[in-house]
Amino acid sequence: MTGKRHLIVENGEVIGMHPADVTPELWAKLPHHKRALTSVIREKCMDCSHTFAEVRKCVAAHCPLWPYRMGTNPFRKEISEEQRKVMSDRFKAVRQKMQSAMDENGRRIENTETAE
Repeated sequence: MTGKRHLIVENGEVIGMHPADVTPELWAKLPHHKRALTSVIREKCMDCSHTFAEVRKCVAAHCPLWPYRMGTNPFRKEISEEQRKVMSDRFKAVRQKMQSAMDENGRRIENTETAE
């Protein structure tokens, strides 16, 4: 199975590996990259419908991907500007804490202090 390292044999049957078991080296060789799930869904809809116009006009409401076909999650709640600010401030604080724990080469600095 040279070149097909994402496949394994289980009980005499060829199956695909679980994505959590794929190594970073193997991911680099596969045609996938990290991206939003809604964009993956929209791409699958394009695979089915062939054009953006047809995706928009899709009447296959029984398809589990249908609500997401426009590249958005219609079930996601809108958040207020106040909530957005709180989340942004929280994220900035975490990022700042993480950056302060890194050296100039981006490596994590081990905490040499002992807990009392």
